[in-house]
Amino acid sequence: MEFTLILAQALAILAFVALLLAVLVFVRRAARFLAETRDIERFRRAVADITGRAIGSLDSVTGQIDGLRRRTVAAEAIVDALGTSREALTHYADESRALAQEIDGHLAGGQP
Repeated sequence: MEFTLILAQALAILAFVALLLAVLVFVRRAARFLAETRDIERFRRAVADITGRAIGSLDSVTGQIDGLRRRTVAAEAIVDALGTSREALTHYADESRALAQEIDGHLAGGQP
């Protein structure tokens, strides 16, 4: 009888340890999944931000270029705007490259 009681207690402890390990594995995988989701959302926000700024820079020049095409604006009047827009777009391209390198590093197993 005593042996049966000890065996039952050992099985209960073993079941508890197995349950604890299963919960630990689940929590670890859930944490990894949440971290990856957070990284993906951060990347999406960064891409949306860069895209919005690039579109804004292009929109500011597009109207002036259209005016030049329609001959309502002199070519000299848009030179500064074109230079400013080009500098901004170059900066956005650099930001995009840095973001791509960060993502490539993350995909290769490094940390962002």
